[in-house]
Amino acid sequence: MNINPISACLLFCLSLIFFSLSSVISFTGFSNWHDQQRAFQMALLILSSLVFFTLKINRLENKISTLLILIFLIGVTSAVLAPYLYWSSLEVVKYFLLVILVLVVRSIAKRVYFQHFVFWLVASIAFILISKSLLNYIFDLLIGVQRFDIRSIYYGFDNPRFFGQFQVVSIPIIGFLCSLSRSKDFKCSTLVNSLLLFALIAQWSFAFALGSRGVWLALGLTFAFIFLAKKEYRQIIKLQLITLLVGFLLYYLMFNLIPDYMATDARVYDSLRQTSSGRIELWYESVNLAIENLFLGIGPMHFASLHSAIVANPHQMFLQFLVEWGVFAMILMLVLTVWGVLHSANYVIRNRNADNFDVTLFASIVAVLMLAQVDSVFVMPYIEVWLAVLIGLGFSRWETGGKQTISHHSKIFLLPLLVISGVLFMFALNDRFYQDTKGFYILKNHENIANTKSPRFWLQGRIPMTAIE
Repeated sequence: MNINPISACLLFCLSLIFFSLSSVISFTGFSNWHDQQRAFQMALLILSSLVFFTLKINRLENKISTLLILIFLIGVTSAVLAPYLYWSSLEVVKYFLLVILVLVVRSIAKRVYFQHFVFWLVASIAFILISKSLLNYIFDLLIGVQRFDIRSIYYGFDNPRFFGQFQVVSIPIIGFLCSLSRSKDFKCSTLVNSLLLFALIAQWSFAFALGSRGVWLALGLTFAFIFLAKKEYRQIIKLQLITLLVGFLLYYLMFNLIPDYMATDARVYDSLRQTSSGRIELWYESVNLAIENLFLGIGPMHFASLHSAIVANPHQMFLQFLVEWGVFAMILMLVLTVWGVLHSANYVIRNRNADNFDVTLFASIVAVLMLAQVDSVFVMPYIEVWLAVLIGLGFSRWETGGKQTISHHSKIFLLPLLVISGVLFMFALNDRFYQDTKGFYILKNHENIANTKSPRFWLQGRIPMTAIE
């Protein structure tokens, strides 16, 4: 039974706000940001699956639906054959519910006010995060610490790379809102204009300070493509370039001139590293595993069961699917991704109805996908949700087909899958918050790695795990 679309939209907006706060407020019961964000992600995905049954949802185009069905059939087969069915099923379920989230956002985002709500929410969270980080910086200076590390002052994430993943989403969006707030058609107070500009400059400053080379590459290539592709979009890219330069000056002031003046040792995350940070060795290891398990892979999430000396995931989107889901799933995922990027690029460049909102949405999505080629984007809960939301917005603005409504019979067919998904998530929460008191961070036949932070599902990302009786 369908409910009022406005009520569904309001409910989802409130849920998205609640999820977004998982990087801003440290709630009781969570010992780290990653696990908190994972729990909030699960709550949002379960709620989205409930909203899915109450909304009128249009079908995706046949070719997209076919690709997704084939990918999940392969994933389920690989999960069933994997050594640890529970963990592999949990990974497949997560991706399944992320697709449901895309469909829900796609339906709700037909309303323009929701589209702008998402952008302003992203900008607000980014502003709060950067403000808290700057306050930490100022506090360290005021108390006269003799050595402070940039990794100790950024806020909301357990690792600078995770912070950078959200920056790839937020920097294009804040730039768009800066341009919008200065346009004649949009009345905005001077205070809001100033705060947006401050947030954009500070975000660029921290991008330099944290040494996020993947962020530089993803945003740099995306903005360069947009600048060359269409003259009408160059003004918004010029604003990014200006704030980038000012942000670099702010970075140099904060982490070079001021510490020198105050005679403190400010250790900045080495932004000029010449190594691959272990990625070459990791990818070599992953390719060898893929060759040995070519057709169905080693099982979803099962790279985390190998106890790699580097990390618990391959740090490359397609390689992750190749190793864990097999070559056929990887090829299908590659086709789906390339088709989506080319389709959206064609709309943004050639469609007369495209505007700065579209190009900003395109920039954020493509930059995240580019970052996923060198980082663990498809492992981290916060960026997974925001990418799904942005893709849902993209579908709502750019798709040309998919006008036929999903029938109630089709939804009933999906109901058992959604119930299983919810049950698995409940077990996962039980593992994290109940079994933890009994020694959850002990591996079967493996040493205690409670202090090893290798995120996969939870921050302690190795599997399998068992409680100590």
